[in-house]
Parts: sequence; structure tokens; C-alpha cells
Amino acid sequence: MKSISNLINPQLLGKASQLNKLTRLVRSSLPSECRNHVSVADIRDQQLILITDSPVWSSRLRLYQNSILEMLKNHANIQLNQVHIKQTQPKHIAQAPALNNRYLSSSSAKLLKQTADSIDDPDLHQALSKLAGKIAKEP
Repeated sequence: MKSISNLINPQLLGKASQLNKLTRLVRSSLPSECRNHVSVADIRDQQLILITDSPVWSSRLRLYQNSILEMLKNHANIQLNQVHIKQTQPKHIAQAPALNNRYLSSSSAKLLKQTADSIDDPDLHQALSKLAGKIAKEP
């Protein structure tokens, strides 16, 4: 059985190793509170692409763009023109509360039913009537 490193393209492993080293270098040049919120994603067209995990850290990193470029020039002999900061998707996206815990008052259900009765579109009429009947209960 082959090891997983034998199955991965060596160029891809080399690129991942380079990005990992650059991430460590960039993080070491930042204040401690920023370090765990940034990673180097790529270097493309003389542009360093950084990834952060929130808008707050994206804004904070913009303050350090010039010092990051200067540090990479001096310590890694990498001449870049610009830092581009991207934000990853949030790890947790808030979910809407479950509808099974929502109730309409009797008067609201009555108004919804009256609205349904005044609608000519049969599909919309049926949907509103069903909604009024299903949710019409007091908490």
C-alpha cells in the first residue's frame, strides 16, 4: 500500500510547503492577537494573497500590508507589489429559528384566512389557507 505522500503531486506538496513557510513568516511579523487569523493562500502576479477568518481581521491586516511586503522583501527575498486580503466563509452561519415554535394569534390567523379568501390565484389561496389553519394556535 502506497503512502498518501506518494499519491500527491510533488509540485503540489512543494507549493503547500512554500505557503506554509510563508504563513509562518507572515504570522511572526504580526502582533500576537492577529497571528491565528491569517494564512497565506498564494502568490500570484507579484501579489501576496492572504486569507482571514472575519472582516475584523481583514481590516486589521490592511494596516500591516506595507510592513508585510517589506518583511518578505528583506527576510525571504520576495519582491511583491501588493497584498490582497480575502475573507473565508464564516464557520458558523446563523440559522433561522425553527418555525414550529412560532404561533399566530387567532386574530392574525383570521386576517390571513380573509386575505386568502380574497385571492383569485388558486395556488396562493390554498397556501395561505393552509398556513392560517396550521399555525393558528395560541402559545
